Amino acid sequence: MTAPTTIAPHNVDAERALLGILIEVPQLAESCGVRPGDLDSSRGHPELLSAIQALFEDKGTADPVLLLDELRRRDQLNRIGDGDHRGALYLHELVSAARQPGSIGHFARLVREATLRRQVQEIGAGLVRTATSQADLDVVLDNASELLVRLGLVVDEPIDGDAPIPGLGLVSDFVNEPSPPHSWVIPGVIERADRIMLIGGEGSGKSVLARQVCTLLAAGRHPFAPKVKIRPRRTLLIDLENPPDLMRRGLRGIVGQVWNEGVDVEDRFWRWNRPGGIDLRAPADRALLAQAIEKTRPDLVAIGPAYKAFRPRSGDTHESGPADFGAAIDHLRERYGCAFWIEHHTPKGDGAGGSRRGDPIGSSYWLRWPEFGLTLRQPRDERGHLTAEPNVYVLQRFRGDRESRSWPDRLIKGASQYPWTADYDPENRANLFDAVEEDNALALDIL
Repeated sequence: MTAPTTIAPHNVDAERALLGILIEVPQLAESCGVRPGDLDSSRGHPELLSAIQALFEDKGTADPVLLLDELRRRDQLNRIGDGDHRGALYLHELVSAARQPGSIGHFARLVREATLRRQVQEIGAGLVRTATSQADLDVVLDNASELLVRLGLVVDEPIDGDAPIPGLGLVSDFVNEPSPPHSWVIPGVIERADRIMLIGGEGSGKSVLARQVCTLLAAGRHPFAPKVKIRPRRTLLIDLENPPDLMRRGLRGIVGQVWNEGVDVEDRFWRWNRPGGIDLRAPADRALLAQAIEKTRPDLVAIGPAYKAFRPRSGDTHESGPADFGAAIDHLRERYGCAFWIEHHTPKGDGAGGSRRGDPIGSSYWLRWPEFGLTLRQPRDERGHLTAEPNVYVLQRFRGDRESRSWPDRLIKGASQYPWTADYDPENRANLFDAVEEDNALALDIL
């Protein structure tokens, strides 16, 4: 059996060739993509590159004589080179052996390849260390998850210095690009990858509203205007609180009404019951949720309540759990493009007249995170007295909307065949129907 080839951690020849070229053309030092950390420290290559960059920035050149003075000033000249070939002699050898500037990309790539190999090796060693030294499997999996994130960054990192950076560009070019049509999930209300957090008191009907939204979307009806046909969407309803039998009874009426109207959710509406909750801070549960989304491919995921989607840990700050939850959701929406409808609670008491406050319970992280932060509550005056019928609710905001959308002005319980009926002011309703027409026209274009 042939012994495996051992590749040196640094490509010293490529580093020497690169540095020799950069002494001649230091203006290419930034764009070549090589940084001091990519270079062999045992030969002083990082210090030499830093001196080249600093000298060019200050003097517009990296002339060898000036470079020698710069290294002496930094007391780094004797670090440059190896063995008997150090300092000025090593610098002379680099300049004498310098290639044509046109070959800089080749040598820079060889240097960066060596760096990426070292990083992969370090991550692999870290995986071995954590698997063999940690008794607690949860700690092993958490450490492995962090290392895999690092590995993903290494894999995605461009090797070439002039490789494009996703999302980076000139504003003048950006604003002149044609805008694509809205990628609606609920026309006029929710686009793909939006994050919506709906909060309210216990028993206010948040979970019922989520069921209605998921059902009508899958049936091809607008959730806030059920008589209006729209393109059917795929939905996933994740209940982290109610047992399956209770959820089944709650869904029968809504799904049954859809069937009575001659339409169907077909294979577009999925549900997942986890009454004990999940922990999106744990790699196993994050992977399980990703598998569920991979299998169902929803346009909208409704999940809640949020406090049952992560578990506290020793040493947590006030924002640790919510921030980890948010990071997990952000990863999934970026990966799959689905919107998230997240149910959460309001604190008890201390509003006007003993009514509930309108902000989310727990961390202030929730105030900054979603695109739309909605509070489902009954309208009250400053003394806490109801100003409308007990079945009338308004959608207030616990944070400003990031874009103007046609959310209902009011929601009314039990006013139609469905649990919730949306009430719109005329102008807002007109905007909603404009979005529906836009989405339906896009569907015709696709066909």
